[in-house]
Amino acid sequence: MKKLLDVGCGPGTISNIGIYSNLKNQFNIYGIDLLRNNISLIRTRFPKGNFRVGKAEKLPFKKGYFNVVLARHVLEHVNDPDKSLEEIRRVSKMGGKLTLAVPHVFFEQITSKITPHYIEKGHHHQRIFNKKTLVSALRKHGYKIESISNDKWPFFVINMVLSTLARFSSLKMEEQTGIFLVGKKNYIRDRRFYNQYLLIYKLLEILNNTFFFLNYLIPFELNVTARKVK
Repeated sequence: MKKLLDVGCGPGTISNIGIYSNLKNQFNIYGIDLLRNNISLIRTRFPKGNFRVGKAEKLPFKKGYFNVVLARHVLEHVNDPDKSLEEIRRVSKMGGKLTLAVPHVFFEQITSKITPHYIEKGHHHQRIFNKKTLVSALRKHGYKIESISNDKWPFFVINMVLSTLARFSSLKMEEQTGIFLVGKKNYIRDRRFYNQYLLIYKLLEILNNTFFFLNYLIPFELNVTARKVK
């Protein structure tokens, strides 16, 4: 069976699990993430997958192992995006597909103005990509671009709020987003979330319903599909 790798798989949100569930009959699903807690969670949410702790800059797989690689919202986080792309290329088969996404430059510029140190080495995001820099990086590492799109995300305003709440809460932005995406019931078992999860979840529900149509008009991410050609 073909193999798929999800680089930076995270704890297993509804989005991740939906992708895996649709592809499980076509691919053996693999995933890596830097955080051990994320790997523990995603193993419980998708037990059929092969998940392990690892870095994008040093993928623990042999050359030409994967038919498809997902790298969604990873390159803005890593210490060395060039090394990460080279590793993705190394573990991909010739002609292998890469689906990659980064936050839209418009989204990042607004968020960075709201949240101090949002884009800074060693903090939340380390860099901003635009269409030109992302395409250039992929071509440099032997990929042919197949499609590019600016996608909408109905949680744009929610993320603006979460980035602000993270300054006053013990919950990080990713944890708060996870509570909303995965659902509060899956987090009640974790005592770190017990005192704060319900208020945040209800706030996100209100914001999502209130700003849905506005959010849909705002680009959230830049999506690129490419093939390894050399």
